[in-house]
Amino acid sequence: MRSSFPVIQGAVALLAIAIILAVEMDPSGPAKEVRAQEVLGSYTLQVTIDGIDTKSVTFRGIEGIEFGTEVTEFRDGASGVVRRIPGRSNHEKVILRFDAAGGAAFWHWYEGVVAGKVQRATVRLVLTGAGDKEVVRYTFVDAWPCNWKGVRQVGSKAALPVEEIAFTFDSFQREP
Repeated sequence: MRSSFPVIQGAVALLAIAIILAVEMDPSGPAKEVRAQEVLGSYTLQVTIDGIDTKSVTFRGIEGIEFGTEVTEFRDGASGVVRRIPGRSNHEKVILRFDAAGGAAFWHWYEGVVAGKVQRATVRLVLTGAGDKEVVRYTFVDAWPCNWKGVRQVGSKAALPVEEIAFTFDSFQREP
C-alpha cells in the first residue's frame, strides 16, 4: 500500500533539498542566485505552479515540506500499561522564498484569497541530478496561498530583497 504522507521515507530527500537550497552568503558580495531550472551543484530544481508564470522567478529557498502524525496515548485497562496509537496526520504550510523583482504573480495569487476568490493550483517541485535524471518529485494538489510576506529589509547591509509566499494544500504525492 502506498502512503500519501511519507514521513520517514522522505527525510533523507528533504535533508538533501534543504542543503541544496541553502543560500550561501559571501560578506563581500550578494547572495548566489537560485533560479527555477538553475543548476544547484549537481542538482536542478524546477518549480511549476498551474496558472502562475515561474520562469522569470529567482527562488531563494523553500521550507515546510513536513508531515507528522499525532500520538494518542491510552491506558490498557487490563494491564495498566500505557499504549500509543497513531492519531490525526497533518502537514505544515510550504514556504517559497524568491526575489521581489519577479514575484508580482505570487502577490496576485494571494490577493485573490483576500478578495474571497481562492485559486487552487497544483504545485510541482522536481529535483533532477546528473544527466537530468529525476531524483524526487513533490506534487501538492489543490494548493492555495495562506500567507504572503513582502520585503523585510532594504539598505546597504541588506541582502537582496526577498518575498515569501506560503501555501497549504489538500493532498501530496512524492515520487519515486
